[in-house]
Amino acid sequence: MVHVNRRSTATAAVASSPADAGPVPRVGFVVSRAVGNAVVRNRTKRVLRHLMATRLEPLPCDADVVVRANPAAAGATTDALAGDLDRCLRGALDKLDRHGPDDHGPDHHGPDHQGLDRRGEGR
Repeated sequence: MVHVNRRSTATAAVASSPADAGPVPRVGFVVSRAVGNAVVRNRTKRVLRHLMATRLEPLPCDADVVVRANPAAAGATTDALAGDLDRCLRGALDKLDRHGPDDHGPDHHGPDHQGLDRRGEGR
């Protein structure tokens, strides 16, 4: 699963790379214990990090990307992970384009939702 959101302009100034490069996309990985033991989780993160490094160019410079590995990722080949990552990233970018830069979509739990879940209850 891949989520892509845009940072607000206030955050983008803080979360930038070296001074001459300007803001760059940020990528985070979520690999839970359900994926496997520490060795398997770290291998999965390394592979995903390598795959994402080659896929940063089409991302907006103010993008925050979260890549979540499911348990099947532990036994997947690098080529299978690359195909899944491409499919999920394409879908997330399409969703970002449909919602526009300021609309985070129905699953966003940012400050505009004041800590409420989808049912309107506190988290």
